[in-house]
Amino acid sequence: MKRSRWIGLLMSAVLCFGTVFPMSACNSAKDGEDDQTGGETEEPYIPEELESNGIALENYQIVISAEASAAERYAAEVLQENFRKAGQSVPEVVTDDEAETEYEILIGQTERKEDDGIDYSSLGDESYVVKTAGNDLVIAANEKRGAIYGVYAYLDALGFRYYTPDCEKIPEKEDVFVAKDVDLQWSPTFIYRESMAESTWDSEWALTQCINSDFKRDGLKTNARYGGSMGFSGGDRYLVHTLQYLLPDSVYSEHPGYFSEIDGKRSVQQPCFTSEGGLEYVYQSARKLLLSDNTGLLNISQRDGGKECECANCRASYEKYGIMGTILNYINKIAEKLEGEFPDVLVQTLCYEWSCELPKGGVVPRDNVIVELCLNMCKDHMCDDPDCEIVEETMGLLKGWSELTDQLYIWSYPGSWANSFRVRGGFKSYWSQANAFAENNVVAHYAEITGVECPEFSEWRAYLWAKLNKNPSMSYAEYRYHMEDFAYGYYGDSAEYILEYVDYIESLKVGTHEDIMKRVPVTIVNGKTQYDMTVFDRCNELWDEAEAVATEETLPHVEKSRLHLTMTELLNTGTKRYQTASEEEREVLVERNEALYKDIFKYGCIHKFPEHTFNPNITDFRLFPEKW
Repeated sequence: MKRSRWIGLLMSAVLCFGTVFPMSACNSAKDGEDDQTGGETEEPYIPEELESNGIALENYQIVISAEASAAERYAAEVLQENFRKAGQSVPEVVTDDEAETEYEILIGQTERKEDDGIDYSSLGDESYVVKTAGNDLVIAANEKRGAIYGVYAYLDALGFRYYTPDCEKIPEKEDVFVAKDVDLQWSPTFIYRESMAESTWDSEWALTQCINSDFKRDGLKTNARYGGSMGFSGGDRYLVHTLQYLLPDSVYSEHPGYFSEIDGKRSVQQPCFTSEGGLEYVYQSARKLLLSDNTGLLNISQRDGGKECECANCRASYEKYGIMGTILNYINKIAEKLEGEFPDVLVQTLCYEWSCELPKGGVVPRDNVIVELCLNMCKDHMCDDPDCEIVEETMGLLKGWSELTDQLYIWSYPGSWANSFRVRGGFKSYWSQANAFAENNVVAHYAEITGVECPEFSEWRAYLWAKLNKNPSMSYAEYRYHMEDFAYGYYGDSAEYILEYVDYIESLKVGTHEDIMKRVPVTIVNGKTQYDMTVFDRCNELWDEAEAVATEETLPHVEKSRLHLTMTELLNTGTKRYQTASEEEREVLVERNEALYKDIFKYGCIHKFPEHTFNPNITDFRLFPEKW
């Protein structure tokens, strides 16, 4: 999507309207329960319920501009299709050069008088206003994505849900109507929103959740009816760690000085960030890339892994400016060289791993430079916890960077690359993180849940982060509502037990960063390891209950989500328990182990990196997961 300078979008993003959340529908969250956030108790969140105005939907027509954009036309189609799914009469779509009728749904900017009170100049590409005007419903937006988001906001308020690309909830026919006294308004706090997991890569589903990143969503980039997207010049390959492409290994043989010096020897681990020759090479590579594909945003960031250059010039620069200050000087120079030819381009770089620090010596990002701060936030404590060292460190970085730039992006890690199969909790902390981002003027957020496998509750986490990215300032009660709404919509009656399980896991981690296995007492008897299985027994009881009440439709969701508990248990205890078990107990362990192995493949919960893929030829299930 061709776009003007994103600084302008940042200004429009400041106009953040309140978000109205949807009414509960079938399988809705439980009412009347207090929500707790680390000791604080709130009143339960009760969504605003829309009331019918008594006018049959069949009397309406949908009105779009005679010059409507492809996105506005698609928004009308979305509304029609969802009405059709609910068994309702489907209003006809007409243009605003046709005669006005008594009952109309206006989408986008039309010539109807009901639009007169809308200040379209204040609406960005993604903002919307949904309101009633007499008998009419107005879904006001500009020609980009706002109209689509506005339609989905209204459908959401009626009880439609889009939990995953293949799991949605459709209200009963009588619950679908044009409501009276509608007032839904939204403009993004985060201008870039990503909730990254395989379940989110569907372009149409992303629109239902206001996800606008086009990473792994080619449809958002190529199909005009989706209203555009936000992505990086060069496509998915150039999302991050781009210096491996802008300064490739092949350059090393002729120009080793462009690369880092480690232990007295040049290597391709990282660039040398004080090499003027290397800087010029990267500039020319970036220029060439922009000439072929200019989206308005260019990532120039360090390689993944490796370590910083140790040459004399770099060490001197680190002393004066710090490691991140040295990198920023490098990026600032490239951005300055690009600015004359590409005035609307913003250059993004990472504050990551060994560079994750505040710069020294007065170094700040140029106006056309974005810093994306990579924060591995604490998953066990709230962001205001004074006793957590991880909170202290990450919040210090967040607050420090927010004072240095008004274009701060965050890349966070709700998932875990170390072991995606482990039980890890973290649901409460997500809400706290989102609030902290909003309070510290973050303007974009990439939540890296996973991209290559299926971690524990990946669909659930992706859905919740999509909601938080849309409204990062929501109360915990609102967040808990979304959490429970997904649970009952996705797991059905099993949700009661799964929610209890999640809360139990969260309670085990209070006051600690320890893995769940550290909560399992271990004793040594005659040289053999024995475990107190109390924790796992309780967890398995809850999952057994969940499976017992699951339907044919929801059982696959329950079974897939349970895999992570079973993997955590058998990976850590299976081999040693087998050594001390009775024959009957051994038989059960082997059966569970085999079922786990088969279900991992059945549900696609496998590493996609070739070097990490499970052996597909395991037949002896006395070999527990560590042997796979």
